[in-house]
Formats: sequence, structure tokens, C-alpha cells
Amino acid sequence: MRRLHSVSEISAMLSERAEALARDLFPAGRRSGPEWRVGSLAGEPGQSLAIRIQGDKRGVWADFAGGGKGDALDLVAQARFGGNLVEGLRWARGWLGLEAGPLPEGRAPAPPPKRERQEDPERAQKAARALWMGARPIEGSPVAAYLDGRGVGLGALGRVPRVLRYRPDAWCSERNIRAPAMVAGIVRRARIVGAHRTFLAPGPAGRWTKAPIASAKKVLGSMRGGFIPLHRGVSGKPFAEAPEDDVLAIAEGIEDALTIALTMPEWRVVAAVSVGNMAELVLPEQFQDLVFLWDRDGDNPSARQARERAVARFMNEGRSVREQRPPEGFKDFNQWHMAELADAAAPRRGMA
Repeated sequence: MRRLHSVSEISAMLSERAEALARDLFPAGRRSGPEWRVGSLAGEPGQSLAIRIQGDKRGVWADFAGGGKGDALDLVAQARFGGNLVEGLRWARGWLGLEAGPLPEGRAPAPPPKRERQEDPERAQKAARALWMGARPIEGSPVAAYLDGRGVGLGALGRVPRVLRYRPDAWCSERNIRAPAMVAGIVRRARIVGAHRTFLAPGPAGRWTKAPIASAKKVLGSMRGGFIPLHRGVSGKPFAEAPEDDVLAIAEGIEDALTIALTMPEWRVVAAVSVGNMAELVLPEQFQDLVFLWDRDGDNPSARQARERAVARFMNEGRSVREQRPPEGFKDFNQWHMAELADAAAPRRGMA
């Protein structure tokens, strides 16, 4: 009788052969140290998509431009079948020799329309602005419930970050449906140039979580050089009127930025969307005191180089640059914050 392998077993077997898998899926890619690098899930040459092919984390991948990440099986599903995990499993079983017969053909995602982006970048930015402006306030919405579940709810923050909004019908290309999402405006030179979407899904007890898809966070429009302004700090003034002694804290993601706004309310806080965008940020000159809040990415060379570029750039501009990370054992500041909340809520031993 043919043995049936679990999804986790198949993913593990793919990871064991991560280099061969990466070469088969992305023949236009190139090896870079412990990684296979390619432009995107469409397979064009480039560096934005990194796949670990050596070490304990082999098979893990991240798209630093598009924001997607996952394991080896997610990679197959995204690269060949538009995120369809069932078809990805069929292909993986055939590729691993667990099933006889030809592999399902699938189809790689179409590369981004480079010509359209070069000729009319304003078109995508206009669509992003329309998406954000057509969204609702987050009070009483699934976004508010999601933030509550991440320990940075409106009650804890004491104010509503107006840059965050809610759309019940944001288009999710990965699932080919309209779905609820938190929508954040990405600002560059006081103008919204992009919209960051975090797709949400209902959970138990009225909670909301990130949607269980390979890439729950996506950007429409432009993010290069832009940021999501989430907290005004002690001055409380808009960016254009910020005093020179304001400390500007820069986190990678929204949840981390809100965590810092909660724990260090005197700082002005923004989210840069990705570590690769840190060195590109367009910051007003009056912000001379910067604090970079890094995730712990292990030995990821791409993330390390991105951090080094950001620090070097702003130090060369004569700004003060500080760096902070969460304690060892925590991926980011929000994870640390959630652990602290759980510890505080746990019953103490020996207490009546």
C-alpha cells in the first residue's frame, strides 16, 4: 500500500533538496553564498527573492520586494500555481518521486509589467491613494480587533493612528478574491504614494489574525523611500512642523512600530515597510536623531547588508544613528511585547 506523506513531511523533503528545487524552479537565478537569488516569483534574473539552500533554514524564502515568504512547499505553490497549495502538493510529490506520472505543468506568475511602471508610475500611485481614501476608520472594525490581538489595540495606544484604515473588500491577487484588510498609507514627501495591505481572517472568540496565506502583506503603488507615519511623539505635531529635537524611531513593520509607540511614547515612530527600504527613506532634515529598530533575522546576509547600508547612509549625512533589537529569542519587538503581556497575565505560583 502506498504511504501517504503529510504536508509537513513533504515540505521537509523539499527543504532537504533546496538547491536542486531552487534551480529547477528558477533556472535564471544565481547562487549567492547560502542563498539562491532571483528577481521574483516570476523567475526573472535579479536579487529580490532569496531562497536558503544551505544550513538549518534551507528551503525558507523571502521576497524582499513583494513581501512574500514561506517554506519550500509555499515556494512551489507560489512559483508554479499562483498560491494553490493543492496543486503545489501534487507537483511536489511528483518531483520527489513519491508519485508516478508527469508533473503538473503549472505556470509561473507573470513578471511585473515593467514597461507600464516605467511609463506611468503615477497610475499605480493613484490606485493606491484611491484604495486608502476609500477605506473606513478602524474603530470597531476587524483592524481594531487584529491590533488588540497583537497587544497594540486602540485602548492601549490611547489614540487612533489615522493612517491606518479598514477595507472589507481589498483585492487579494493570491486568492483571487476580495477580502478584509488593514490598509496603511505610505507617505513620501507628504504625499501618499503607496498602500500597504495586511489581509485579515476571523479567528476564535471574535479575534482577527493575519490571513493564512503565503503573503498576507502586500504593497500597491510605490514604497521606495516612503514610510507609514504612526505616532507623533512628545511634540504631537505633524511631520512638516516637527521640532528638531524630535527622536525618530524607524521600525520595519506596522506592529513593531505600534509596539514602540506604546512603550516609548515620547518618540515619533514610523514603519519603513521592509528592511530593504530603510536606506532609501526620504526624511526631512530636521530629524537628526534616528533610532533603527531591527528584527532579528539570524544570519540572513541580505538583511544584514540592508541594515549596514541604512546606518552608513544616514551617518554620512551627519545624523545621529542608534540601533536597537529585541532580546535574544524574539524575532521582533511585537513578539517580545506579546510574551511580556502573556507573562504578566499568567497566574503567579504560590499566590492565593
